[in-house]
Amino acid sequence: MKHVLRTTRVDAPFSTAISHVAEFFSAHPRLRVESLASARVPLTAEARVIDDATDAARHHEAVLLFLRPKSRLIPHFKGAITVRPHLCGTMLRIEGSYDPPGGVPGRVFDWLIGRWLAVITLDHLLFNVKRVVELRHREFVRSCPSIDELNKTALH
Repeated sequence: MKHVLRTTRVDAPFSTAISHVAEFFSAHPRLRVESLASARVPLTAEARVIDDATDAARHHEAVLLFLRPKSRLIPHFKGAITVRPHLCGTMLRIEGSYDPPGGVPGRVFDWLIGRWLAVITLDHLLFNVKRVVELRHREFVRSCPSIDELNKTALH
């Protein structure tokens, strides 16, 4: 079993980030994730919201994630996406594991190249998730009334 951990900062509040992550996977159960150069790996993504047991300080949710590639030469990935408050935004984190297929030759390939392909693939997936989370947040902010509009309403 190989362990992978990748993180990225998202310009969106912690309170809404995980629901937007779940929405991303609901909207994209079959996705193509870039792995190297312009090579795209077709994946089936199964995601569900669960309690985040990795944070003892507060109760919140995580997204349990299963990625199943169409090719048997690419390993299945099982992990979770969690979020944590970070500065003025949120830290998005994907952590999980996979078993390199193909026995000893597959483990050697993973040691030489495959582990880097896994990192690149998860980085691209996180980038795509980040874009959607930030877009949803911007859409929400644009839909909110301004302070001036709220003041006018309160005065009348």
